[in-house]
Amino acid sequence: MKKWLAVFALGLALFGLTGLGRCEEKGVTKDKIKIGVLTAMTGPYAEYDVMWSQGGKVVFDEINQKGGIYGRKIDYIVEDDGCDSTKGSIAGKKLIYNENVFALYSGVCTGVVNALVPDVEAEKIPLQPIGAAGTNYVRPWNKGPSGKYIFGGAMGLYYHGESMVDFALSRGWKKVAILYQTDQWGVEVYKGAKSQLEKSGLAFVAEESIVRDATDTSVQVIKIREKNPDIVVLALYPRLGPIFLRQAYELGLKTNFVASAGMVSNLDTLRKTARDEALQTFYYLWDRCDMPGGTGAPGCEISDWIKKIRKAYPDKANDPNFPNPYSIMGIGTATIFVEGLRRAGQDLTREKFINALETMKDFDTKVLSSKISFSSNDHLTIRRGIIVKYTGDKQEIVYKP
Repeated sequence: MKKWLAVFALGLALFGLTGLGRCEEKGVTKDKIKIGVLTAMTGPYAEYDVMWSQGGKVVFDEINQKGGIYGRKIDYIVEDDGCDSTKGSIAGKKLIYNENVFALYSGVCTGVVNALVPDVEAEKIPLQPIGAAGTNYVRPWNKGPSGKYIFGGAMGLYYHGESMVDFALSRGWKKVAILYQTDQWGVEVYKGAKSQLEKSGLAFVAEESIVRDATDTSVQVIKIREKNPDIVVLALYPRLGPIFLRQAYELGLKTNFVASAGMVSNLDTLRKTARDEALQTFYYLWDRCDMPGGTGAPGCEISDWIKKIRKAYPDKANDPNFPNPYSIMGIGTATIFVEGLRRAGQDLTREKFINALETMKDFDTKVLSSKISFSSNDHLTIRRGIIVKYTGDKQEIVYKP
């Protein structure tokens, strides 16, 4: 019996040494890290969302060309979420359960990321949104299980609101109005702006909301005009915002306007719809280290990345609107993701990847408007952005927190 047990123990040891008995981390092999990417390739918001993933693709491709991370190349599998929570949930399940990806670099639309939360919690799979900026699913706002696995993408929407109010107050503008779309995206911006105003003992002189797919804002313009605000905070998507600015001009709402970064994905389209005469007192929040086009801000590498993106997509190199400003955000979030993989070490596991991100302090992407610091209780990325004045024919940075 003793001899048989010894042989059995030796067999188990050899079995373990060959690796046949060892449970490999999902999505990780000796030469590959499989990543799941969700973005809207179809639907009304595809033109904005695809740009985010294009930025990330350039980062991943550059890493792969240099040999990968510890010899492992990033194998990214892209699925279409249509900026729709139901479609996104189905696509996410495919990546998680069928493709067995290591992690998700996914989601531009906040609703899609929310739809992924149950499966993220169930599988304990790390998720970093490409650009979704909801603060509800990352700590400190979310104390639930998903707060452990989801890390922020773009600047938290709550902080969009705070930053725009900070700018208004820095100019001495205390009569603040707001127009926000009624989805989660707009409501979070509204909450941040309202909270920041209240800290100064102030309240909105006008609070108006609108559905994000509206095509007319005249009712809201008239109601805001009656309150004669110093500035109007805009939490609107790129299709709706320019319509409001145009109608504000036509209906005599003469004041200052500051828009969340989500409204200015295509400045050329904004200019064509609103027109220059409606943009003379227009400002926008930007969560990158330099404004679109790049002015050579010290320590900022946006202009270098623009060259790389154009080289990667030669068929679009002569398009003055390419790359879309959102591509640069994709560069920023993908840079964080890749840095997390590096810091996790050669023996890559989901747990080590999460720990690597949670211990990241003052990491400079050289793209985003602030350095990145995570902790076990806080997975938010950017809290403050720059403010750019845009008149159609020129733009300049006018405020840095």
